[in-house]
Amino acid sequence: NAPASPDYIGEISEWSESAHADFTGEPFRHWDSAGSVPTSCAKCHSKTGFNDFARDGVVDSAAPLGTVLSCGTCHTEEGGGITLWDKRATYTALSPVVFPSGLTADVGDAGNLCMACHQGRAAKSTVDAAIAANPAGPYSFINIHYFAAAATLFGTEVKGGYEYAGKSYEGRFHATFTPSRDSCIECHMGTAPDIGEANHTFLPKTEYCVKCHPSVPVPDDPSDPARFRSIRFLSAGIDYDNDGNATEGLYYEIWDTLVPSFLAQIRSYASGTIGTPIAYDPNAYPYFFKDTNGNGIVDPSEATSANGYNLFDAKLLKAAYNYQVVQKDPCGYIHNGKYILQLIYDSMQDLGGDAAVAGLTRP
Repeated sequence: NAPASPDYIGEISEWSESAHADFTGEPFRHWDSAGSVPTSCAKCHSKTGFNDFARDGVVDSAAPLGTVLSCGTCHTEEGGGITLWDKRATYTALSPVVFPSGLTADVGDAGNLCMACHQGRAAKSTVDAAIAANPAGPYSFINIHYFAAAATLFGTEVKGGYEYAGKSYEGRFHATFTPSRDSCIECHMGTAPDIGEANHTFLPKTEYCVKCHPSVPVPDDPSDPARFRSIRFLSAGIDYDNDGNATEGLYYEIWDTLVPSFLAQIRSYASGTIGTPIAYDPNAYPYFFKDTNGNGIVDPSEATSANGYNLFDAKLLKAAYNYQVVQKDPCGYIHNGKYILQLIYDSMQDLGGDAAVAGLTRP
């Protein structure tokens, strides 16, 4: 939708490198056999669906196949970089943004466009409603959906994770102490002092972080998935995962130790309390499966919808939901590491008691 002007060649070239432009990707081809993108999915998986949603928060009709998230998804036809967010009187669903919990959030800039989709499709309230509707259980898995970064960013303000009664949780991350890096576009697209124009690859650069985090590598190499992992975010001196290293990047606290321990706790509870072993595959729906041979992994013969784990009790459902919250925001350690640590700690404690978190530290 960009005007045929040399002024936009750079932006279009960058955008073409982004996942938003991947015409062949599953997010835009999943419905090929159906003939259209259904109203429940069109908001985030088509340009026309998002434009429809932005006007009033409702997608009125299925979207045609063949659209990706191109320029006209976020920008008006007026040129000059004007976004739908700039026209909030017309696109009323973009300020504030309603999350699956029914709570709202606003980053105060065009990052609201990002939040409309990167919020997940479930929340604490979804899990609570399922339990209330059938107090005795059992339950099937509830999936937050992919890349719910905005739900992580706002933490308890939108309650995307399952938060346990009697616990306190972190709210919006970076809201006060780094005002130039507290919204989606400021980290993923840069700001004028950084680059002079918005980075439409949407891949954040370590150059944006180096003023406060000198440990990151510069110049940035987008092909290196570890380039942000040295960032601590939280103060050194607290060893959250009890591995003897209180200065490592927060990524390693979460992913090297706590995530494997969390899954082990889920598996132990499923076998010992439910009586049916469970296994997890991040790439196969519905993710949690009955581990029929007890080997701890999802074998090809087990990765079927018919073998999906449907024996969750309330405790296991809450924990499994939180495990997926962590998995489906792989950069949660950046977006709101304290919130992620809190969800992991509380889930493990609920499943296994204090013994399950012995030696760990909850932020």
